[in-house]
Amino acid sequence: VRLMKAIFPRLLRWALPVCFGLATASAFAADPPMRILPNTLSADPAAFESRVPATGSATPWTPEINILELSDSLVAFYDGRDQSKHPDWLNVPGTWTSFDSGLGTAVFVVHDQGEAMVFDSLWTRSQGEFIRHYMTERHGVKRFTLVLSHWHLDHIGGNGAFADSAIVSSARTAEILAGYEGFIRDGKLWGPPAMPDLTLPNVTFNDRLKLNIGSIEIELSHYQVHSDDHIFLRLPKQRLGLVGDMIEDTVPVMSHPEQTPQHLKELARLRLEDMQTLYPNHGNPKVIAGGGYDKRAIDAAIEYQRNMLLHAQDADFLEKPLEFFTPVALRDGVVTLHEYYRVAHEMSRRNVYNYWHDKAVPQLD
Repeated sequence: VRLMKAIFPRLLRWALPVCFGLATASAFAADPPMRILPNTLSADPAAFESRVPATGSATPWTPEINILELSDSLVAFYDGRDQSKHPDWLNVPGTWTSFDSGLGTAVFVVHDQGEAMVFDSLWTRSQGEFIRHYMTERHGVKRFTLVLSHWHLDHIGGNGAFADSAIVSSARTAEILAGYEGFIRDGKLWGPPAMPDLTLPNVTFNDRLKLNIGSIEIELSHYQVHSDDHIFLRLPKQRLGLVGDMIEDTVPVMSHPEQTPQHLKELARLRLEDMQTLYPNHGNPKVIAGGGYDKRAIDAAIEYQRNMLLHAQDADFLEKPLEFFTPVALRDGVVTLHEYYRVAHEMSRRNVYNYWHDKAVPQLD
């Protein structure tokens, strides 16, 4: 009994999925109560015994990022799925950086005529500085615009490297980040690592925004998929789309289960966009390097989330494996089974069960 009392709290802290808000919204000790914004993740008050450095300007590591020159005007920077390149503090169990390094994350940069648009900034200030330095030295970029796909921390950690630039987001992203700013800086929203030099958006829009990078036309559109503040970025002349976390390979992380019916409708709308190729932020690096995905990747996201809702009241729902919910996409090779996504599936499965197991699922198209 004494042994269990000593061990159980540590096991619980390791098991708490800090990235996706399964814990309660209790206030932190010595902190004022947190106001949880509607339709966002709840806070996780779990304390971590390990000392995890902050991800800000003093980040104590030099990134080794895979650079994929996809075309004359598009570069991908990919980190993760190979954790051997990361320092130990990034991979402390239970930290949000450990989770995302397991999934693997890409940042995409559109560039032309000395200008660049960076779509997200990875997890840390050091990674953002790496991206900026490469684009400056290799491609002669002198003017940067940073676009945030959505507010989740694994997409904004390097914002500080672009503090002197236009940082564009949906108005909803700016609202959420402003509401959680102090907790993100202190590492008390998803837990550590902290983000002391969090840099907020300074240009926002509601529905659509058009901009140019050199001679390249770019369209930004607000979507409610994965989170209700998401941006879809399209290069109309290239018929190319950057979809952020609306699509993932292997499966989407369902961090806001109550919004899933709306997400499914929005994915159907996304499929109507005029694009031939799409690139997700959490994709397979081999597929990204090989030319990206087609619209069947959207079908894969719909298949998984739709099946999760339809089976949420099954007696064995919490035992059903990832493969059960996305059989067609796996069979047809639209996505590949990256084993770490079993962790993501477990989070999504528990999120969906907690919200939907005792509720009537609405009619799905």
